Amino acid sequence: MFTPPKYFPWTGILITMIITLLPTALAQSNFSATSHPAGRVPVAFDTTTLVTTDGEPLEFFGYTVALDGDTAVVGAPNDDDQGPYSGSAYVFVRQGNTWVQQAKLLASNGNESDLFGKAVALSGNTVLIGASGDDDQGPDCGAVYVFVRQGEVWVQQAKLLATDGNDSDFFGGSVALERNTALIGAPADDDRGLNSGSAYVFARQRGAWVPQAKLLAGDGAAEDTFGAAVSLAGARALLGSPLDDDRGANSGSAYVFVQEQGSWRQEAKLLSADGSPEDYFGTSLALSGNTALVGAFGDDDLGSASGSAYVFVRQTDWLQQAKLLAADGAQDDYFSFSLALDGDRVLIGAYGDKRGPIQGAAYLYERQRGSWTQQAKVKAQGGATSDIFGFAVALSNDTFLIGTLGDNLASENSSSTADQGVVYAGSYQP
Repeated sequence: MFTPPKYFPWTGILITMIITLLPTALAQSNFSATSHPAGRVPVAFDTTTLVTTDGEPLEFFGYTVALDGDTAVVGAPNDDDQGPYSGSAYVFVRQGNTWVQQAKLLASNGNESDLFGKAVALSGNTVLIGASGDDDQGPDCGAVYVFVRQGEVWVQQAKLLATDGNDSDFFGGSVALERNTALIGAPADDDRGLNSGSAYVFARQRGAWVPQAKLLAGDGAAEDTFGAAVSLAGARALLGSPLDDDRGANSGSAYVFVQEQGSWRQEAKLLSADGSPEDYFGTSLALSGNTALVGAFGDDDLGSASGSAYVFVRQTDWLQQAKLLAADGAQDDYFSFSLALDGDRVLIGAYGDKRGPIQGAAYLYERQRGSWTQQAKVKAQGGATSDIFGFAVALSNDTFLIGTLGDNLASENSSSTADQGVVYAGSYQP
């Protein structure tokens, strides 16, 4: 059984997580998919698994995932190659129908408890890797590493630090990347009060990463954790503030910023129309074009912490278009703890789902003529109750990744099977 503290997505500590090792069935290299109850759109899946060549128990391979075309990046923040919880990240490339490990990335100066790999982002041949426990500017101040691919070799290009970093800011707890722009969350920064949070924008100019802006919520306050989740799309940024209290204690919010003539300004503050205390709206989010998706894993519509996700669209202003719920949602599903958005498609993880032989599921939605419909529920065949399937998700065109922290599928070159972690890769053709 896996019991994470509710706040750990934006804290720097993973060692408080509890995993009880239970006898579990060997996970299969495929999914089962249940179509939408109306049966309108059949979904075909072609699936495989991503596993490490040197995996060990409790490394949390699959804690974070990123995907761009035929390249995938997977974080393993509890890897211990450079000391306990120093962390690592793995790059995989798709060759035909198979995903092959291309590289294992380590920080050039990694140390114990850096949590390198706690956040990852990918754009083309560039990867951002958050290490929110890095101590260069003080304990748990945090750092972010930039790697670039040259041919088939990945090289560290830069190490990014906050321009005004302080102890326990957890800079790098969230990251987003689009071409030459990086957005980095520091959810425990104190500029607007203790743990009010902030985010930093860096721009790449001729191979050098230059600080461009520091973003703060216009109405930020202590314990808001602004920057706990971040996303980029074009000239806009979306940032989560899951402990904001506008709709009640820890109801949460999200902010849209836009870049105009080199400067960033706050464009909107997004709140759920029916927000309530302990919804944690803004824990997860994604931005694609003029659409924003914001998760509220603590929402109670289908039972306590069943979870929901909200869709907003930009017209003249940002308007709530839909609220997404799992067709079979139930208490403690944590639906929307992870989510991904690509155009008119959404993938939402619900790692607490308990129906069937496994724990965890993911849901696929599509937008057609302004309406969102659940197309499929995806889960691992042969999984077990401690798999944590859906803890992290990524989506790019017709391909998706699903992180499964507690999966016991052995690595290619290791006999170890105890909660090593696996990432499932699949594609769908509606």
